[in-house]
Amino acid sequence: MPNVLPKVSIIIPVYNVKQYLRRCLDSIINQTYRNLEIILVDDGSTDGSSIICDDYKKKDIRVIVIHKQNGGLSDARNVGLNIATGYLVGFVDSDDWIEKDMYEVMVDYYLKTQCGIIVCDMFIADDNRYLRYYRYDWKYKDFQVINLPKIMDLMAKDSSIPISHSMCNKLFEKELLHDCVFPVGKLSEDTFVIYECLIKANTICIINAAKYYYYIRNGSTTHNKNNKFAYNYFESGVKRYNDLKDLKTIEENTKLLFLSDTINTGIDLLGSGRIKSDDKKNIKEFIKFHSKINNFLLYRVKIKRILKALLPYGIVKLWQQRRQ
Repeated sequence: MPNVLPKVSIIIPVYNVKQYLRRCLDSIINQTYRNLEIILVDDGSTDGSSIICDDYKKKDIRVIVIHKQNGGLSDARNVGLNIATGYLVGFVDSDDWIEKDMYEVMVDYYLKTQCGIIVCDMFIADDNRYLRYYRYDWKYKDFQVINLPKIMDLMAKDSSIPISHSMCNKLFEKELLHDCVFPVGKLSEDTFVIYECLIKANTICIINAAKYYYYIRNGSTTHNKNNKFAYNYFESGVKRYNDLKDLKTIEENTKLLFLSDTINTGIDLLGSGRIKSDDKKNIKEFIKFHSKINNFLLYRVKIKRILKALLPYGIVKLWQQRRQ
């Protein structure tokens, strides 16, 4: 822990976001917390975003710009992490933006709690409005410090908790990201890394304030979710289960809930009929192996299959009853 206010490295991958980039960068260079290292990784942009990056480097000595061939979001983040010198690290996507005091508030809570990860709430935004994303019952608390068993229990059961899979509404001690590599070429990249970081941190601080604006736009990688995204999410679920299964501090029921989520994702993918044969084989093998050793889980999976089979029939019956 440094004796002075810690430097925060902010990593921003940039790829063809000319229309939104200035809004993002202005929200970062105007932060009330000044001890920042702002790393822009231009991932082979062709729309003029590269020029904007260089303009901001001229404006602010804290800005570092890296121009590289296109390799995707994960590759750009890995490049940024490799050169980051801050004691703390944050991530911002280049079509999003943040409140001007986001990092001041998060560093303040880091100094108060010494938690390895600080989490804030998010706004979900489009061109017309923004809404606070999570609906967690704070009971008038400004912040909560939560240990690993509680973290995992909440993430397995409660979708309203603002921990989430996102790397962007968080501030990390850099040492937690050591040896964490974002998977190049895969979607749902955050889910491959976040659980590893949470396990290393052991405790986190969640603050009752929304500071990050998560922008929804047509054409972005995150929002064009398809079968590749779903299969990569399945793969990240396998990694998550393998990371958690031998931890004695995590309740077995919590592990089963995560495993059930992964298997249900696999079942949905198999039902879609639009995945590669190798991927289909991997899913079937995973489901078969884990269903054998978890009878409770097998029961839940069977129930889901039955409900999915009966659902169309149930809808027809309800329609017929309403007509009578």
